[in-house]
Amino acid sequence: MRKIESMLIPRFSIRFMLLVTTALAGVFLVAGFAYRGHMWALCVVAGVVSVAVAMLVYAGVFGLIWVATGRFAAERGTGGGIRRADRPTAGPSPAADGGP
Repeated sequence: MRKIESMLIPRFSIRFMLLVTTALAGVFLVAGFAYRGHMWALCVVAGVVSVAVAMLVYAGVFGLIWVATGRFAAERGTGGGIRRADRPTAGPSPAADGGP
């Protein structure tokens, strides 16, 4: 089987797309109740929006750190990862001796 290195469009199943559509329909149903003045719906929408904003902030901070570490690694001339010489070497396994 041939492995595709990069996909132009990610593959999603129809089941996944129906689940996403159903979940978003529920979110917008609650948002409609919030718009009409229901306090419980307003609280639910505020919670969903708070979680969404927090995830966006976390993703932004992750992206900034990822770019910064890549830039610093490029300035030092390293690949940014752990090199083989930096890893400690493991001694012989105690099980290899045959035990006590």
